[in-house]
Amino acid sequence: MLGVSLAVIVAAYAAVTTFEWYETFTWVDIPLHFAGGAWVGALFFALFGNVFGGAAATHTCERMKVLVLVVSLAALVGVGWEIFEYCVSTWTGIYMQPSIADTMGDFVMDIGGALTIGFWFLYIRRPRTSEMPER
Repeated sequence: MLGVSLAVIVAAYAAVTTFEWYETFTWVDIPLHFAGGAWVGALFFALFGNVFGGAAATHTCERMKVLVLVVSLAALVGVGWEIFEYCVSTWTGIYMQPSIADTMGDFVMDIGGALTIGFWFLYIRRPRTSEMPER
């Protein structure tokens, strides 16, 4: 599922860049950044779900620690992505970073996507039987 969602995000990004929709639709990167942040959050739980999910995340304090880790990873990836966008804009002339407000909005969307997945995984989704603590 992560592979399919990443392929959709990459295909959407390729279309936006190829057809220069950044200039026509200034909002087009908002859902892409939200989806990217959600994808990074889902990747975190796919890689570390056995360590930080299930029984390990039954207390509120533990859940908050996991959310901080998820958001931190998404923020790190978001910063890396913004550096990539800056380099592409500088070297190719493709319009990707119109203002600092746009960049800050991108960071907010990255973190929002990660928080959404984090809350879903830790508070809404029911743990699988294999994730239940043994008695």
